[in-house]
Amino acid sequence: ICWSVDGFADKKLGALVGAGRVDHRSVRVWARLHLPAAHELEIVGVEGPICRFSVAPASASSDGTGAWTYPDDVSGPELSPLTRYRVRLWCNQELVAEAAFQTAPRAAVDAPARWSFAAMSCNQPFSDDGTLHSGGAAMFRAALASLHENDARFALLMGDQMYADAPQHLSLFEHDYFTRIAPPGLSSILECSRERVRMLYQERYRQYWCPTGFRALQAELACYPMLDDHEVVDNFGTHPDHALPRWDALRHGALDAYFDYQGMRVTRPTSEGGCPRELDYGFRWGGASVYVMDVRSQRRTHDDVTECYSPAQLEALRTFLLEQRDQSLLVLVTTIPLLYLDSKIAGVVSVVLGESSDLHERWSHPQCVAHRNRLLSLLVEHAQRHPQQTMLLLGGDVHAAAAYELELEGGGRIYQLVTSAISNHETLLHRKVSELASQMIGEVEIAPGRVLKVRLLESARPDAATNPYGGLNMGVVDVNTAEGVCSLTLRVISYRDDGDAVTVFESKPLSRFSAGK
Repeated sequence: ICWSVDGFADKKLGALVGAGRVDHRSVRVWARLHLPAAHELEIVGVEGPICRFSVAPASASSDGTGAWTYPDDVSGPELSPLTRYRVRLWCNQELVAEAAFQTAPRAAVDAPARWSFAAMSCNQPFSDDGTLHSGGAAMFRAALASLHENDARFALLMGDQMYADAPQHLSLFEHDYFTRIAPPGLSSILECSRERVRMLYQERYRQYWCPTGFRALQAELACYPMLDDHEVVDNFGTHPDHALPRWDALRHGALDAYFDYQGMRVTRPTSEGGCPRELDYGFRWGGASVYVMDVRSQRRTHDDVTECYSPAQLEALRTFLLEQRDQSLLVLVTTIPLLYLDSKIAGVVSVVLGESSDLHERWSHPQCVAHRNRLLSLLVEHAQRHPQQTMLLLGGDVHAAAAYELELEGGGRIYQLVTSAISNHETLLHRKVSELASQMIGEVEIAPGRVLKVRLLESARPDAATNPYGGLNMGVVDVNTAEGVCSLTLRVISYRDDGDAVTVFESKPLSRFSAGK
């Protein structure tokens, strides 16, 4: 087992186990089996082992990964609600990996009056030379301490858990590096077959998930992941070239590897054993309903219009919203934040920077606005029909943390927390630009003449008032239903020079009709 990283290419992940989707009676356990030997998973409760069963990789091409839902896929007693468990991975009777999780409450009325969950994105902890950056390592320690301190029940991993294209000199798309690791005769990853791409991306996961800190985060609580661009390539699907046939093998191979290492934790494979066409999923935890939307795998750009999601995805979300209308909290994850940057600024600056710029990714860019407005209109209409429900939007991607409120027509608010990056350490200039961009939105026009106000939230504490924040960070959402109404406290966690966790922003309590300013 690799417990530390001294260099990028010479250390890779061995065995790993972690919890994915949980409910009040079951858990989906994901594992990487690092040797061609007999492996077993063991579920352990407070009073000792509950069940132990044999496991094997999902397929010969899954790089030793697999996922199993206990007790649905094996024989054993159901788990108990709101109970802590451990899961152990054994190889030839030797303990090689261990993780923890907590089951969900049976129903909303059984949930604790106060509880928390975490959100994070953008795991790129390496310096240009491939060594582990000290800032990323410190942030991992601070995040882990914060998860324990806040008794977080689950974590939303909101994209870019692995970078295929960074560090720059170690990118799969950098010619000199690729030719060093590629099969003889290949000079570009676009020349590879789907199967070869899958193998290269699987190796990339083993490199990125080797550092102790990120492994520990995945092992400490149930994790719910989603794909974003760097798990394929920067701005994937937004650049028009990505819709060309020569990108097909890379697209499918990268998605196969994503499903091997991430998607299997929350979604079952197709009947053929492969990656589903669309990766969206939803789940409930007490009175909260969470929908994690895939805004990457179906993304295509034609004739200066970016389709950010398919019509089927929008209808699936519409159905989910309707089914969850009686829940007190509705959380929607889109890896790219819905509220970020003014549309006019995005349009003007992106012309100067060219079509490879990150601004073309933003929902506020002219080529994405139509899809943003359809999605926001759906959310606003749902919020107005169900005033008893608090709605929170979550996103990552932009390498800055920020907390907003969207004021609805006729009263009421939708809130948004952006949290990025957990370990992608940027230059001071880049951090300041990200902070500045996060402030450049004051309104959003979702239909002609229909303009909604957007504001940065004010802080509840003078010592935790940095909004936006451009340093490394993780988000924590505190949920409080003690007074009969769901209220939220949004917090941004970073680290001190000594490695301790520090809260750099904390909102006032936020409910459906409370003002965040």
